[in-house]
Amino acid sequence: MWLGLSIVSLIVFLLTPVRVAITVQREGERDYVCVEVWTWFRWMGIRREITGVDGEEWRVRYARRTATVAGDRTLDEQTRRLTRADVRRQWRQMRRFLRRFRDARRALRAFTQHITCERLSWESRIGTGDAALTGMLTGLAWVAKGAVLATVTRYVRLKAVPNVRVIPAFHETTLSSRLTCMLRIRIGQAILAMAKLAWTLYKGREKRWRSIPSRA
Repeated sequence: MWLGLSIVSLIVFLLTPVRVAITVQREGERDYVCVEVWTWFRWMGIRREITGVDGEEWRVRYARRTATVAGDRTLDEQTRRLTRADVRRQWRQMRRFLRRFRDARRALRAFTQHITCERLSWESRIGTGDAALTGMLTGLAWVAKGAVLATVTRYVRLKAVPNVRVIPAFHETTLSSRLTCMLRIRIGQAILAMAKLAWTLYKGREKRWRSIPSRA
């Protein structure tokens, strides 16, 4: 009996979908980033917000807040500074990842193919005060968004038609953008895909290590 319940519980756990909601907003000098991850009808989840981005030369100060999705508890709230040394360190980490990415591209694509985008909305408003320049920038924005969406559809399955808009403001100077998306993946698929990705990275590192000639 207990064995049967354990097997059923494991199957339910592996088939449980996890949803990720991402919101990125830029309006004037105000920035806002929010990432929510939850499952079991929001009974379990976490939300991280980044607000109050304040740039000063090579120093960036931002407020970060981590809370439950239901909003009943704040798990962490602090203000951090991002310096030039932090940017350099993150850039080195990104370069190392990109070198490994050549070996893991196939495994990473297999992982993203299990991700379903249930909703995608991207709305921007552009205005320079000059009608001709505003029209040109609006066209460039459409081209850029089209390229981004074409790349996204190569890796992620879209469940609904994306809502993409670029609104020209011919008689005012403004720049704002808001991107929201809802992603879904099952826990079992995520575990298998991450295990395959980790194994691919490990094999690639082992292969490079063996290719280094010995100095002995």
